[in-house]
Amino acid sequence: MICFICCRIKMRENKNDGEIKMTQKSSASDEHIKLADSIKSVHANLRQRLRDGEQFSQVWSEHLLDDQVLESYSNAMNALANQHWTKLEIESEDTSRIIWTKKKILEYYHNGGINNQLIRDNNRLKRHQEKNEQVTKVQQGKEETKQENIIEIDKSLENKTINEQLKLLDVGSCYNPFSKFKEFDVTALDIAPVYENQVYKADFLNLNITDKSEFTEREVISLESCSFDIVVFCFLLEYLPTNRPRYECCARAKQLLKENGILVILTPDSCHQQRNNSIIRGWKEALLQIGFQRVYYEKKQHFHGLVFRKLGAFQHRLALEEANLPGIAKEESNSATSDDDIADDIVTVEEVAAKFVIPQDFNSCEPNLLKKRSEAPKLEEKNGTETELGFDQLPDL
Repeated sequence: MICFICCRIKMRENKNDGEIKMTQKSSASDEHIKLADSIKSVHANLRQRLRDGEQFSQVWSEHLLDDQVLESYSNAMNALANQHWTKLEIESEDTSRIIWTKKKILEYYHNGGINNQLIRDNNRLKRHQEKNEQVTKVQQGKEETKQENIIEIDKSLENKTINEQLKLLDVGSCYNPFSKFKEFDVTALDIAPVYENQVYKADFLNLNITDKSEFTEREVISLESCSFDIVVFCFLLEYLPTNRPRYECCARAKQLLKENGILVILTPDSCHQQRNNSIIRGWKEALLQIGFQRVYYEKKQHFHGLVFRKLGAFQHRLALEEANLPGIAKEESNSATSDDDIADDIVTVEEVAAKFVIPQDFNSCEPNLLKKRSEAPKLEEKNGTETELGFDQLPDL
């Protein structure tokens, strides 16, 4: 009888413990949903102002001066990252975009990835020369030029050691997640930084790119061109409410990267892999036209991970020819995207920038995300299917 009573008591205790844990989990879930919704509401407001006919330059300038909104956004993102995402990373590394990014960077720089890309360049050059073999035979001196253009595999790049820090620029960082990795020398920028995390304040779209990097205690004055091994855009492009500034960010990344340096783009998406394939394909084309070639691409549960390499001018031209893509008109672009004699066919910057779309661009209206979620109206894409907001799964990343 005593044993029976003890068992009943134990069962009640287990039940109560379970109820407490469920309550705690529900409370945490509610909190991170609220944080995510406050972040998404900022994005939605910027997009809505453009739909209402305001110019991006005006909307963005006013946004940068709205200290209350920026501080609220920064606090929400910092809390979301440190209170929720870090726990999920421990439970499952597969959900972590930070761990995914680190692995891909080290695979590229430490495990032969860059060497494979240089071999790829050599093979592309050989195909180009074989294609034009008959022409080169009848032109005096072409054989010598052919040999000069052969790219030597740079073994020093392949042999970068773990003790050599890679220079990483984290744009839109807020809380500087890559600073914990000893492999990286990190410069973190944000328009609403958490200063205790060693993040500098800077508007990347208007940042000076010169021959020297200069900083104050809290802000970036300028960054040196061609000085970084890695530039990271983690959920950055979705913040921007239209495609032209997304293009400008990528063009600026090219200016800041060393040749063969890599641009890492992470974009949120909890749909199945094929759902937004056409959007990702458009991004790949536009990035190649700017001067980046894809190295890695992976669709994870809640995000797309893309890694692109900055091509040299000659390899950029060959890559465009093989992809049958036109280059960007010099008179329409800046030095970040123009190479001498880049291609016979050209397009305008606007035509290339138009490829940098996100699913939210197709929404004619967006709900107030701070309303009760059950009250928010469903949104429809052009194809008539219900669309998720880009950061709907933000707490799960």
